[in-house]
Amino acid sequence: MIKEVLKLQFPGELGDGLTSAINVTETEFTYLEGVTSPIQEQIDAIDVRVAATEGNLNAPSGTRMTFNQPSAPVGWTQDSTKTDHMMRIVSGVGGGFGGTDSPLTITTSHSHTTSAHALTLAEIPSHTHSIPSRSNDGGGNGYVEDADSGGTVRSTNTGSAGSGNSHNHGNTNAAGTSYEFLYMDFIVCAKD
Repeated sequence: MIKEVLKLQFPGELGDGLTSAINVTETEFTYLEGVTSPIQEQIDAIDVRVAATEGNLNAPSGTRMTFNQPSAPVGWTQDSTKTDHMMRIVSGVGGGFGGTDSPLTITTSHSHTTSAHALTLAEIPSHTHSIPSRSNDGGGNGYVEDADSGGTVRSTNTGSAGSGNSHNHGNTNAAGTSYEFLYMDFIVCAKD
């Protein structure tokens, strides 16, 4: 009876029981718990997914890619020769770089046009104007305009005006005096 039960439970390839002993421990045997489809089919499906993933990330050695993550993925090495550069898409030959200023430092090194500004009296430096005044020629002949006519030329200063206060031209940049561009940090990595 025991032999018949074992044949039914472990029929083997030919249906007359297993022809060789099963040499697994109880722990190893429980690894099969929860398996709902043939293990080899599952392994084959994993192989297909791994091959597709390797095909997508596989590239010739030295190929460079950008990654939005803190470190290089396995099989890649971070290229740290360029930093604080913007990415430029070109329709011609790629792989180049240029420029001298980082877009992240434009807040301290940019220029723009300013609007016109007429100085007010308060913004003009304090000053006076000298005007000549006529003097009597002393002989009752009337007033003379200059020393060449025998009279004495005097000058009178106008009252002081202006204060020399500072002024500004305003800013044509609607966003203010500094730029703070939104950005994302990417690393450039080369395929090992």
